[in-house]
Formats: sequence, C-alpha cells, structure tokens
Amino acid sequence: MPTVLMFTLQAPIAAMGDLAVGERRYGADRLAKSAVLGLLAAALGIDRSDEQVHATLARDYGCAVRLVRGSFAIADYHTVQVPPARKGRRWATRRDELEEPDLGTTVTQREYRGDVHSVVALWGRSGEPLRFSLSALERALRTPVFTLYFGRKSCPLGRPPFPMVLDAATLADAFAAYESADKAKRLGRGAAPDGPIYADVDARSWLGEAVRDDRIISRRDAILSRRRWQFGLRQEVAAVATGGTSGKQGGGG
Repeated sequence: MPTVLMFTLQAPIAAMGDLAVGERRYGADRLAKSAVLGLLAAALGIDRSDEQVHATLARDYGCAVRLVRGSFAIADYHTVQVPPARKGRRWATRRDELEEPDLGTTVTQREYRGDVHSVVALWGRSGEPLRFSLSALERALRTPVFTLYFGRKSCPLGRPPFPMVLDAATLADAFAAYESADKAKRLGRGAAPDGPIYADVDARSWLGEAVRDDRIISRRDAILSRRRWQFGLRQEVAAVATGGTSGKQGGGG
C-alpha cells in the first residue's frame, strides 16, 4: 500500500509557464512537475544553484495533479526596450542591448490563469531511502523556509497547502481520502468529483479502477538544469476519475 503526500495549491492568479519563445509567453492550464518540485525545494530552503539536490528531487518522487476546478486564461502585457535591428549586429547580453543610444519599445504578452485550484500527490519511487522523507516534505510545506508562490512572485497562494501524508491502495483512493479529510473538505467546496488526474506515466498501474479515458501526453517539464532553466520531455498519463474508489483509505504519519 503506497504512502502518498497530498497537498493543495490554490491561487486567485497563477503563472504556469509553457514553452517561452519570442514576444509571447504562453501558459499551461495545469501544473508542471518541475513547478511542483520547485515549490517543494523552496519550502525546504534549497537554492536554485544546488543542481545535485534538484536532480535528487526529480529522480526520487513520482507526481500526480488533479484539477479540482477549471481555471480561465488571463493576458498581461509588458513593454520592453529593444535596440533597432541592424544587419550583422548581435548583442551578447541584455546590458549590451540597453547601451544602444536609440532604443525602441516592443510589447510582450504573458499568459496567467485565474481561480486555480489543484490537489497534488507525491510518492517516493527510489529503491533507496529518500533524501527527504514524505513526512519531512509535509513539515516543510507547513513551515516553509522561502515564501511559496504559484509560478511568479506576483502570484501568492490563496490558502495554505494543508499537506497530509496518507496510505492508499490507488491514486484515485488517495485523492478521495484527502478530499474527505476535514481540512481538505473546506478547500474542496465546488470541486468537480470527476476532475482530471495527470500523473507520471509509471503510476499508470495504480491509478485505480475509478478512472476512465486515460491517454499518454508528453510535456517538457523534466528538470535537466534548474540553474540554466533547461527541461527535457516527460510522459504523463491523463485520466478522469469517476468518483468511485477501489479500496480502503487509511491515514499515515
């Protein structure tokens, strides 16, 4: 019976970045695994430059996200100073660009999501003892070292994460057990009982019978280098819970 860390991420406005190329920064409609691990790293007080620890987090834990409530897109616009385009002229740094005497202005667009509410499940998948136990991660989420935010510093969490470690036979059972708990119940009003679940593909075997329409999706959110902001492809399984459970739920410590 797997042990799972459950917690809630909810915010009035959230930044869930996707591929960022050019003047438009697209946003995803759900959390990336790299964002979940980044938030846990912040709670633990891990600096972005500590590549080894970030690699350990990415290796040691499986992750699943359930969308409790559908969000909506928000567009934000920024003006940016840019040098004029000149044939054969390239700038090595942003500082070099700003030293040009005749700067112009361009408009960039960033996408945010409004009214975001997700529940996250995390479990250990390493054959060796975890560097950070699920109970240690739970404590860190309750008393984080760094301030937690939803993608950007301008997007604070709307409510505390209310982390909880529990045992469940399947992922569907884990989400059901968490959402029936007293603290989580206060966060779950208006929740869709069949909200979609997106999980690491290696969790497909224990999603549970109470899911339907599963498919495999590729996302570029596997951490390669947190310091250089490089990410590789990761496969996740998408499934919709039907509201039933396939086993008993029990609390863990």
